[in-house]
Amino acid sequence: MELDRSTGLTLRYGVYLSMVIMVIGLVLMQIGADIGASILNAGIAVLVFTPFVSIIVSTLALYTERDWKWLRVALTVLAITACGIAVALLT
Repeated sequence: MELDRSTGLTLRYGVYLSMVIMVIGLVLMQIGADIGASILNAGIAVLVFTPFVSIIVSTLALYTERDWKWLRVALTVLAITACGIAVALLT
């Protein structure tokens, strides 16, 4: 697994997926469907969590490449980000 390629694809497809979900939500809101706002919020959530998923993919790529120095850095960033998400969800 190549680090740059896998991270880039994760970010790109995460943004594409969130855009599709948000457009669906906006269309449903325009036609008066009550679920449109929830779908729009889901698209925003996908967009927000895309960098977190990218960190996970980078960590896996670094593990498969056996780059131990940068794997420790990625795991540290992953732990800090996970703690931040946990604190945000609990408050």
